[in-house]
Amino acid sequence: MKLLRRNALLACASIALTGPIVSGCGDSTLATVPSGRRAYVTQPGQKGLCDPDGIQPSYDYNRYDEPVYTKCDPPPLELLTERAVFSSGDELMNQLAPRIDAPIETLVAYEQQQGYPSLRAHLDGGESTEEGAAAGAGSDGPTGNEAATLEQDGVTRADFPVGDAILSLLNDRGEIQIADTVYKVTRDNVYAVNVVDLPVLRQKVPSLSSPPPADGDPRIAVTPVETTVPRESMEPLSSLTATNGPRFHHIPGVGSVCEVYAGSSNRMRGTSYKTFWFFYTEAGVTTEWERKKKFLWWSYWASTYQPGTLSYSFTSTLTQGQIGLPGSNPAGPRSGSFSWTGTSRIHTTLAWGIFHRILGEIHSHHSVSNSSVTGSCDTTA
Repeated sequence: MKLLRRNALLACASIALTGPIVSGCGDSTLATVPSGRRAYVTQPGQKGLCDPDGIQPSYDYNRYDEPVYTKCDPPPLELLTERAVFSSGDELMNQLAPRIDAPIETLVAYEQQQGYPSLRAHLDGGESTEEGAAAGAGSDGPTGNEAATLEQDGVTRADFPVGDAILSLLNDRGEIQIADTVYKVTRDNVYAVNVVDLPVLRQKVPSLSSPPPADGDPRIAVTPVETTVPRESMEPLSSLTATNGPRFHHIPGVGSVCEVYAGSSNRMRGTSYKTFWFFYTEAGVTTEWERKKKFLWWSYWASTYQPGTLSYSFTSTLTQGQIGLPGSNPAGPRSGSFSWTGTSRIHTTLAWGIFHRILGEIHSHHSVSNSSVTGSCDTTA
């Protein structure tokens, strides 16, 4: 069954790469639905599902007889603004391209036009600016949206090793729709269902840290998140210090993540990463300044503004190709560098794609110079 679900996702990916999708992903093992449906467009980017005669099937999944058909009306607009909907992977790429490495202010402006809260905003600690960092400096607790997100979903921004661009398109449930398939990204997995089964997915995978359904529901396809970034889970306060905390089998100076500490409560963190979400893949380089925070009896690290300079340089041998095939096309710049004074985080997306794989290596050198520490370290992904 796992193989069938995987093949269904691959079929969707193949269709998405070739152009606009009408019903391709609806005719897979993702859901028990007829093959005669077509998508209709009520307004640009808004879709519903009808059969060719304009009627909507309803199903009883405990029965095997023919579905009962009822009249199909365009869904209410308020239901269409709860997530982004794209007719194809190409359409998603066109909408995502101007957001890649855009300033936060630009992403916020895009999000204000979307009609739904984004995952980027849901995870935002609010300390990316000098004012935000100053407001939170008197407390070691969560700031911005962190407290609500930790309580509701048990995740932080660090659990999603990608740039802000794709997070600004996902809604705060981690959902996005391509043709008639809804993808939900969580900390550990990417789930896919036919849009008619979205209520089932929301019931069985309610949060951004929920495990796969124990019953193996065949309507829900599950693909583990793949990333070169080791997870840094929250740890009990009593066990964490700058030197004796979990190191993820990390060799200092070598690996996809490295740190330069300034005492036990501040550090620079450098990352070279490749992350695969099945429908979306990304590779990039990040250098950020973090401070340790506390939530209940746990401790975690979160990005915060610092007045000094963050920088990185990199070389890359990345290639990109379709899922299941070797990477054949050079992807992204072969080398580069960037620095900025007075920021919480600098980031460059080296390569990204829809229903693609990114292969090859990234070698990066990260450095920080501020009133707390001056130092550097290296990463490879």
